Amino acid sequence: MAFAHGFAVLVVAVATLAPTLTATAQQPTDSGAFVIRLGRDTLKVERFVFRDGVLRSESIRRGAGVELQRVDMMLNTDGSIARVQTRIYPWPLDSAERPSGGSVAYVDGDSTILELGLPPTVRRVAYPGRGQIFNLVANPFIFSLYVALAAHAPARVGDTLMRQHMASTLGVRSLTVRRAAPELVTAESSIMGLMRIRVDGAGRVRELDGIGSSLNFHGERIGWVDLDSVARSFDRMNKAAGSIATLSPRDSLLATAGAANLRVDYSRPSRRGRLVFGGIVPWNRVWRTGANLATHFTTDRTLAFGNVVVPPGKYTLFTMPTEAGWTLIVNRQTGQWGTEYDASQDLARIPMRVRRLPTPVEKFTIAIEPRGAGGMLRLSWDTTEATAQFALR
Repeated sequence: MAFAHGFAVLVVAVATLAPTLTATAQQPTDSGAFVIRLGRDTLKVERFVFRDGVLRSESIRRGAGVELQRVDMMLNTDGSIARVQTRIYPWPLDSAERPSGGSVAYVDGDSTILELGLPPTVRRVAYPGRGQIFNLVANPFIFSLYVALAAHAPARVGDTLMRQHMASTLGVRSLTVRRAAPELVTAESSIMGLMRIRVDGAGRVRELDGIGSSLNFHGERIGWVDLDSVARSFDRMNKAAGSIATLSPRDSLLATAGAANLRVDYSRPSRRGRLVFGGIVPWNRVWRTGANLATHFTTDRTLAFGNVVVPPGKYTLFTMPTEAGWTLIVNRQTGQWGTEYDASQDLARIPMRVRRLPTPVEKFTIAIEPRGAGGMLRLSWDTTEATAQFALR
């Protein structure tokens, strides 16, 4: 199943604490719904009920078609998750309500067990801790999980609770939860990026802000909704304007420049009416140069970007956009998620030439153009174009 966000990694967060599977007694009930938007596009409406350590949600997602997602979670007393089951159903539901996909996650000894798909493929992710309590952020994304996360965040402004680790198909990563302000909680990891959870005076989540994260979504809390009406509305949108499908599809290009054979493999986010540079791509921060998995670049010949030499091999490409200019970063690490940038692996930093485009480019595009015995690497999105010229050595 293609998930609209292109977020293909199921992630489970674990902590080195003794597991506690007893639900919190007399926990007040919280219920409501979130509408999730990416730029001008509404992607998902999710409603939930959170009571006595049990979080249940149902949501309608607009993608290539319309889908219903059902999630059942049992939470521990600290707000982490003991077990979660997700099921996906094509809409409209048939009489048998047969799911088309899903996942289950739980802990077995010193490992997190991921059961992915139907029939399930079982993945065991080892974590070298004595006990495990874990949270889960899965594909499809479960937004109501942040209700539990915010409820158990540090109470004092400035306090950081780095008690969780994320066990996923990409390995083990940290998850840091912080009380940034009385009514603002942040959750940050190298896989998801920075999530901002805005709460009201009673600690109830009222807004989710993932701008600058892996998803770049915005979630607004609304009252209880009728999901059947939402599904019909999404179906009408798809018929009138076309489906959303995968938001940041993976793409690749092969190019020949002189005697060099070059390949780029990357994801292509769309503008969707948003401010791109200085907005969803912040100034003065390393950008993954695409979306989802890191952008990969392969050359079978030695390239020279001015005085900077790039030997044959496979690399990842990052950039540093600033208002004063851009820098191309060639990194030795490969296979990582795009937000997992390790500066110690840098091979080279290369100045780029930037110009303003007369017509906005809707979908992020990388191109390689032959130039004599070398070529030009060209990045285009919105009204910005950044280039780096190279020769063969």
